Amino acid sequence: MRKEADFVVTDHITVSVSGSDTIKALLAADSADFRSAVLCDELKLEDVSDGKEWDINGETVTISVAKR
Repeated sequence: MRKEADFVVTDHITVSVSGSDTIKALLAADSADFRSAVLCDELKLEDVSDGKEWDINGETVTISVAKR
């Protein structure tokens, strides 16, 4: 998604994720690892209306990225 948004690896970003309670619990439990893997400064677990929808292991997840 960074590439689609024309972000470079040095850009500081916020990732917002909405999905099932299962997805939110998994991300909350490993938020530091997730933030490190996707190089984001902040992870928000909230309703996302303008993001891209993904199917992750049968779970529908909507993700949005924004520069900080």
